[in-house]
Amino acid sequence: MKYNVKNKLAQINSLESSTKAKDFVESASNVNLTHAQELTLQKNHNVKPKDKKYYTFYLSQSLLQEVETFLNEFGVRGETKGSLIEDSLRFYLSYKQELLAKELEDKLKKLKNKSSTQKS
Repeated sequence: MKYNVKNKLAQINSLESSTKAKDFVESASNVNLTHAQELTLQKNHNVKPKDKKYYTFYLSQSLLQEVETFLNEFGVRGETKGSLIEDSLRFYLSYKQELLAKELEDKLKKLKNKSSTQKS
């Protein structure tokens, strides 16, 4: 794929003037990561290549095209599909762990409330 500077500049100018892009950037900057999620993302960048292992995942072509498009438009220097997918998995795993912890806390509260109402 040949890199065309004029087309890229035109795309950047159209994105900068686009309200949809501005809304996207604004919403992305308003995301509040929890401390655990920030630590998880920081750990990923400290992993040495020898500590990594190759896996094969079957992903839909449309998802991979979205990832490639995103990386071409918004990716930082040196970011690859693998690093983006790894960061996404780490983020989602920490999100699911927090969600599970909240659900368990809610169930524990319900059990405590049940036991206190049965005693009285």
